[in-house]
Amino acid sequence: MKIYVTRHGQVAPDTEYLGDENHPKGDAPLSSLGRRQAELLGERLALEGFSGKIYSSPFIRTMESAEIIAKKVGSTVIPTPFLHEIFRSQGMVEGFVGRSLEELKSLFTSIDESATLPPHWWTDTQETGEDARRRVSLGMEKLLREVNEDILIVGHGASVDAALLYLTASEDHRPVYNASYSVFDKETKRGVRNSSSHLPIGMITYNSVAYLEKEIKIDIPDGISEEKGLRILHIGDTLSTTYPYYVSLVKKLRPDIIIHTGDTADEMKVGRDESVRELYFDRVKGFLDKLSEHSPRIIWVPGNNDIKERVCELCPYIECREQGSVIELCGTRISLAHEKENLKDGADVYFYGHTTRYETWSAERNTADSAELYFNAMWYPTFFILPEKRFYYFSRPSVV
Repeated sequence: MKIYVTRHGQVAPDTEYLGDENHPKGDAPLSSLGRRQAELLGERLALEGFSGKIYSSPFIRTMESAEIIAKKVGSTVIPTPFLHEIFRSQGMVEGFVGRSLEELKSLFTSIDESATLPPHWWTDTQETGEDARRRVSLGMEKLLREVNEDILIVGHGASVDAALLYLTASEDHRPVYNASYSVFDKETKRGVRNSSSHLPIGMITYNSVAYLEKEIKIDIPDGISEEKGLRILHIGDTLSTTYPYYVSLVKKLRPDIIIHTGDTADEMKVGRDESVRELYFDRVKGFLDKLSEHSPRIIWVPGNNDIKERVCELCPYIECREQGSVIELCGTRISLAHEKENLKDGADVYFYGHTTRYETWSAERNTADSAELYFNAMWYPTFFILPEKRFYYFSRPSVV
């Protein structure tokens, strides 16, 4: 038995529905993008062979998402109260009136014949996160005692987090994006968490916030604002799940040049797995396009998990350099490669990445007195200032 879990599609902004008596405040419909996200998720689940029942929060945005998916997979929807949105303030509770089963049936044609719904199915009081987790945990326990076939859970940010905590017993504070999905196999206890691989990168959202616009908190040393030289940011071996971090870093630093030393969507082994190539192209183009909005120049060295020719076609503004290239900036010779063994000797500064195995240098060996400087992107993103050769290290993210 597999349990699929998803968050509803993107919600319509207030300006699109407030004032419409069919959509009172607090029970918003999906945006047009949210509906498309749900369609793409339905298509993905259909490809995976899912056809089980769909258990959805009775809110309109979740029911709408569930209905779109149900039509794609040939299934039915059961409104499920324990999955409802968290009421984080008393103001959210006051005046809220959820739809009755009859009202939901008038709006959605995929509701299962066996569905029942109490007249007052929502919480009357403000909830804490712990309250919501307890509510969902009790509901999941009862539900999984009663079903023994694949199911899909459609909830909200808080109820999805709580369902995943119940299933995996593992806290994970990464955001759950709209219409991303998780799968938990009840027998093997294994699964996939928060996959958005079915969505183009421009369609990944956290409600109103686009994936690549998510602001990540990064502490910037005071001295950086005073730097007047040529500002270079060296990154590499970037997972697509860490793109918001790098975009936030570039926004804050505003480098004159970004040097990326390859493996631009590092988790996708496109050299040997052709099935992920279209996903790779989508992710890499979206990432490089976004970086180019905040830095006038991008120098890119393809890695072993990159496809050079197609990326250069998709992103003609990048400067593609071969392994072992040497560039000169402000009188400083800089050697570039993806793998350290491909660096050309005789430079002042070396930028590379790929691995830390067999590494003979370390970040700590780079000092103001070093005759040569080596920067491995697998250690840290490095902000480098010329001609002074000052540098600042930033934390390397895992997943955001």
